Amino acid sequence: MAKIRTDLKKYKWEIALIALFVTIAMLFFCYMIYSGRISERENISREFRGTVENVLYDIKGIPNVMVQGKEYYLNNFYNFDHKIERGDSLVKYKGSTIYKLVKKDSGTVIEFDNQYPANGTNE
Repeated sequence: MAKIRTDLKKYKWEIALIALFVTIAMLFFCYMIYSGRISERENISREFRGTVENVLYDIKGIPNVMVQGKEYYLNNFYNFDHKIERGDSLVKYKGSTIYKLVKKDSGTVIEFDNQYPANGTNE
């Protein structure tokens, strides 16, 4: 028994550092899950319909659009693939996860749901 206690004392700093790292990692993952759920709730409660007045893409390719004078950051749950352009129409209904994009020149409708286009390209 005495040998085990001396071994634990010998490695107490290493054990403490490992425990601290594991605690910080668990807190980080809990925060990521929590913030993801908050973003998802905000997305579901969002509603707008109109012409895209302005669109800016961040470094990750996530669009920040202005519709009817209000800015919306369209979070990273979707892959818009830089398809949203100024002058296109964008529709998002409350309670839905689907964004409908109507291209200004062709009238092509593209639906985005989560990470992938929901129905591809529909005319």
